[in-house]
Amino acid sequence: MDGEKVKILVFLILLIIPWNVIYADEKAVGVEIVLAVDVSSSVSQKEHEAQIEGIAKVFEDPAILKIIDSLPTGKIAVSLLLWAGENQQLIAVPWKEIRDQKTAQIFADNVRNNQKKPWTGLLYTALGDALQAAGNSFEKNEFEGDRKVIDISSDDPSNRGAEPAIVREILIAQGITINGLPILADRKDQETRRELVDYFRFKVIGGPLSFVNPAVSFEHYAEAFSQKFSIEISGIPSPTSTFSYAKSYLKPSSSELKVTAQFAKRDN
Repeated sequence: MDGEKVKILVFLILLIIPWNVIYADEKAVGVEIVLAVDVSSSVSQKEHEAQIEGIAKVFEDPAILKIIDSLPTGKIAVSLLLWAGENQQLIAVPWKEIRDQKTAQIFADNVRNNQKKPWTGLLYTALGDALQAAGNSFEKNEFEGDRKVIDISSDDPSNRGAEPAIVREILIAQGITINGLPILADRKDQETRRELVDYFRFKVIGGPLSFVNPAVSFEHYAEAFSQKFSIEISGIPSPTSTFSYAKSYLKPSSSELKVTAQFAKRDN
């Protein structure tokens, strides 16, 4: 290769590399989070609306934006997945970058566009299939996060499809953390509440710092989601959390709603 061709090749390399670096920086985010929301037949319209509004409000909270801004990248990527039976998983809000109040508000508005459940009738709760769909969505987005998290809610154990505990181990091996938000509103006694929380602890959550944060009532959902989401963004447990088995959250007394966030950690 003569000297002139070498010069041209070097010039082209120098021209291409900076753009690749810039592109990579544009796609780098602190964390990628899938919000996987149960919309099966056991979820009433009231419960569904509580979940949708609770999620939307969090993206309008200045405190959440402050946490995002504190990340090295100053941004995160989020999507909303609605799920029910084996073949019922819907990316209701595609992956979006959240970096400021404007992008957060757009995401909140997109979430609120899903006030109506996408399916009606007798549907199963295929939690394992929902985890699979959420895990697959990371491969299809254009972002590169330091961490990958699936934030999944449900008011019942899985009763159809893939076994959640098996899917969980596959996702953990891919570097994905799974956190759970069991909804206890329809469970009126401590024993059945404990059963659902234990199900999430032992069959669903997994990965670094994985945890369960139950929502005691529909009204409490927004608070529980906000607590969990803030930790998922920062990757740092709240100073007020104990990561202990939260018996207080299992009691049906309304006074327990005032308890500062407690979390149930997976026992390995």
